[in-house]
Amino acid sequence: MYTLNTHMKKNLTIIFLIVFCSFFLSSQSVSAQGTVISGVALTVPIEDQNVKSGDIICALKNGYIPCNNSYDSGLYGVVNDNPIGSVEFVGGGRLVNTTGTVKVNVTTVNGTINKGDFVTTSATPGIGQLAIHNGYVLGLAQEEYNEADKTKVGQILVSISIHPTIGISDSHNDLYQTIREALLSGQISPLATLRYLTSALMVILGFVLGFVYFGRIAKAGVEAIGRNPLSSRTIEFGLILHILLTIAIVGVGLGIGYLILTL
Repeated sequence: MYTLNTHMKKNLTIIFLIVFCSFFLSSQSVSAQGTVISGVALTVPIEDQNVKSGDIICALKNGYIPCNNSYDSGLYGVVNDNPIGSVEFVGGGRLVNTTGTVKVNVTTVNGTINKGDFVTTSATPGIGQLAIHNGYVLGLAQEEYNEADKTKVGQILVSISIHPTIGISDSHNDLYQTIREALLSGQISPLATLRYLTSALMVILGFVLGFVYFGRIAKAGVEAIGRNPLSSRTIEFGLILHILLTIAIVGVGLGIGYLILTL
């Protein structure tokens, strides 16, 4: 009986410690507009001494550095000097959150960041921005940031969820961005790759059908004029109609390709 009671006390003590630790971590969470900062940080060897808490870090071949490219595929996490919990390794370094909700340094260079918007990396080392194109994102903004000065750096809470996106682009207004996304689509998603390939196929098919059709009609028209010069005006009018039809065929191909990219 004494042994049973001892085991029960040990079990109750363990349960109490677990509950207490959970409560303590929750009570230590910093709240901002109802959003709780959370996540365990890991020690990462960052050599750059100018890195600040809230900077976005990328893991590249040459080590851990502040991200300095938009939609950087090397996204790793966010420097956090005051995490809820941490796992520190021998050798030193900076604490970096790869999960959870943390404060991130951002600007409005791409526009106002609203709650629920995707935040990604920018050309400014370590600084985040609003994601307006497809590519790798850090996560979802949990606060609004609407600073009028686009060069000013502020901090907002971001729920970290590093992944590529394919549904937020406005690339139908930007040919360069469309080409860029097409080249990167293999890194983003097989579905995105299929979408770009299908769109390109439809555009090419429209041009090929249009020019093949026009070539045949033009050749037949020239031969008809040679055989019957008196009917040249009628034949020329028919050629004009066929030219318009060719343009329509090409336009349909372009239209289908456009719809595949934007819908």
